[in-house]
Amino acid sequence: MKHKVIRQSVNPDKLITDDEELKRTLQSLACAKKRVLKKLPQGREVNNSDVFRFNADFDDPHPKVHINSIQAKVSVSCHFY
Repeated sequence: MKHKVIRQSVNPDKLITDDEELKRTLQSLACAKKRVLKKLPQGREVNNSDVFRFNADFDDPHPKVHINSIQAKVSVSCHFY
């Protein structure tokens, strides 16, 4: 099956420039319940060497698809004096 290529001009101001935010976004699209992207190699962690492809098998019964975001890991430190 041949995939349709979509080309669109990109506004540099709208790109994700934070590496951690980009990794969370890719993880949400490839590793969550609704997998819009396929990730190679498979796994939950996103590395710079990973390859992402559109998941042609993705299907959802709703016309609008809601993708949950992976939350950032936050470490909490407490100091008592």
